[in-house]
Amino acid sequence: MLDSFRDIVHSARTLIRSRAFTAVCVISLGLGMGVVIAILLFLRMVLGTPAGIDDDRLVELVIRPNGQLRAQAGAAIIDTWSYPDYLDVRDVARGMVVTGWSRGEGLVKLPNEERMASVATMYVSSNYFSTVGVTLARGRGFTDAGDASLAEPEAIIGHRVWQIRFGSDPDVIGRPVTINGTEYTIVGVAPEGFRGHLNGLNEPYHQLWLPLSRHPRLAENESVRFARDAGWVRVVARLSEGTTLAQADAVVQSTMAALAARDPAANGEKIGGVEPYFPAGARLRAQVSFARLMILGLSGVVLLVVGLNISGMMLVRSAMRERELAIRLAMGASRWRLVRFHLSEALVMALLGGGAASAALFGGPVLLAWWFDFSGPALDLFKPDAGVILQCIALCFVTSLVLGWLPALRFSRPSIVDALKNDSTGSGRRVGRLQRLTAAAQTGIAVPFLVICGVQFDQARVTALADVGFQPKGLYAARLNLAAITNSEETRRRFVDAVQANLAQAPGAVSVSAADGLPLDFIYRNARIAPDRSNRSAAPQAESNVERESGFVTAHTTRITPGYLETIGTPLLTGRSIDANDREGAERVVVLSEPLAQQLFPAGDPLGKRVLLALASQEPQTYTVVGVTADLVSTQMGNPRPQLFLSLAQHPVSNVLLIARGAPSDPSMRGAFENAIGDGLRVTSSQARREDVFRELITGESLIQNSRSDLLTSSGVGGAAAAVA
Repeated sequence: MLDSFRDIVHSARTLIRSRAFTAVCVISLGLGMGVVIAILLFLRMVLGTPAGIDDDRLVELVIRPNGQLRAQAGAAIIDTWSYPDYLDVRDVARGMVVTGWSRGEGLVKLPNEERMASVATMYVSSNYFSTVGVTLARGRGFTDAGDASLAEPEAIIGHRVWQIRFGSDPDVIGRPVTINGTEYTIVGVAPEGFRGHLNGLNEPYHQLWLPLSRHPRLAENESVRFARDAGWVRVVARLSEGTTLAQADAVVQSTMAALAARDPAANGEKIGGVEPYFPAGARLRAQVSFARLMILGLSGVVLLVVGLNISGMMLVRSAMRERELAIRLAMGASRWRLVRFHLSEALVMALLGGGAASAALFGGPVLLAWWFDFSGPALDLFKPDAGVILQCIALCFVTSLVLGWLPALRFSRPSIVDALKNDSTGSGRRVGRLQRLTAAAQTGIAVPFLVICGVQFDQARVTALADVGFQPKGLYAARLNLAAITNSEETRRRFVDAVQANLAQAPGAVSVSAADGLPLDFIYRNARIAPDRSNRSAAPQAESNVERESGFVTAHTTRITPGYLETIGTPLLTGRSIDANDREGAERVVVLSEPLAQQLFPAGDPLGKRVLLALASQEPQTYTVVGVTADLVSTQMGNPRPQLFLSLAQHPVSNVLLIARGAPSDPSMRGAFENAIGDGLRVTSSQARREDVFRELITGESLIQNSRSDLLTSSGVGGAAAAVA
């Protein structure tokens, strides 16, 4: 141990004497290691356990699909339960405390204010906060009335809402507030920085918590309380002391088996289970873990390139000191001692580089906050914890091995006679071989990035000439935030119908429609679809489970109103599009794109055929194919293009695009959209402002330009990585 410390001290002294060499190496390592440490910090921010959550013995209750349901769901885990199933599991679960929750939007109207604000809301059971281990900053919390009946109209507000909307009023507890048209009583304030028990890039910043039994689904349709085929409640639990994960899993499995025996149609292919708590949700554990590994791998490539360069520099430096090393060997130094000497130098440089990168990443934001007199919970994200510190130390040791291994192997056994003769031609030739090895490795790293750069640049070049399947010129769209108007689906439908009718009367509008998306909008709306083989005349045993499951494919979905295809300029090849008869309660219909139709029905006409479609977090339903469109792009250029179109009236959503076709680059279209939305708000007697509903006008040209910019950005990133390599 003492010898190792002496080696480190001696290495530090020799590096101090070679100031220029040391400065170049430390700065380069600081940049390379800074990328990796920044990725670690970013992953902790977006995927770490949220502040205030006690994740010890915290678990999530899930459904593991079996048989045909597994193929339809497209994943190994389903994280939503029907409301009655959740109540049954909660009541009989032993060795754990169970709580349910679901997302939503709350329209908050404050006293003495006319307008309403849309707030990301969690509808939760009364024991939610105690289950996830959070203590409220103020108030007693919800009344423990259970979830089987309508709970008291009580609300818990977020800390930021309390500060901004209520001016940090210390007497806020007990104040009334109107939410979704109902008067609630504030019974608590969440702690500062709390946004819910989940963390992730797509997780909203929840700032309002309401009783689960007052969810709009239950308020609008009483039958949802008893529907076991509609999954929308997510369930978390905290295990009691002495209860293991395996025991809890067995309890939920047996409970679900009893539910399946009672109602095989809804639960026959469901197996209950318990998964350890994961900040992004148990269903996304595999995807997030793979994405995290990929991100760390790419950042590690940057560090590897830097390390190989510095390793080559250390090879040259060791060659220049080969005479010194030979003398050490002649005086009795072992080969291991020389290896340790080289690794000590590499360790010192790695520690200096890692220290510089850590100081910049962790200290920089704190210094800026001090300079601009800023304070808040956001600064806590830049405080290194024990896990990050250990990861940084491990990174330094791994980097030191990359730096010092080649020089240590090459110069830990120098030729004493050749080195002392002052003739290093042979050793120089050997150094060149090792340098060529490191150069070849860097070239191998650079080539894939060059390929990515070239492919993305070529796609960007042909974007303007490519057949995207729709007519971007003259296409306009405005995204409507229907959650800012009301939670009533009927009112939302009337508003969309009103703004469509108003816009259709504008002088510049040729055709008008509405949908939940557009081509090239960078929003993924995937679903699993397959031909419905249940009405085949062949015997069931003639088709194996593998053959049945292999028929399911992933397709991009868009919910549309009549006139959508005509408005975006996509031709209908056969059949019909979605029309006014495809309303709620009518037969469920679907329109397929040509690639998807050929994939599902390669040997026949798809019109009139039935398909099984499983939308996100929903049970699979049967749909009838009524039309086939021409091929068109989906979310991005170059993405797979199989897609389908559903009736927006049959599948309402809170974010809708109002779409119109007019003359290209017509400045009057913005005013037409604004007037149509303003008139629609007056028709529905909504207190929301126009700017709460409509914020941005999208054009077809901007969709093409954004897609091209994305390809150029990807090309630039690949080119920059290749240049670094």
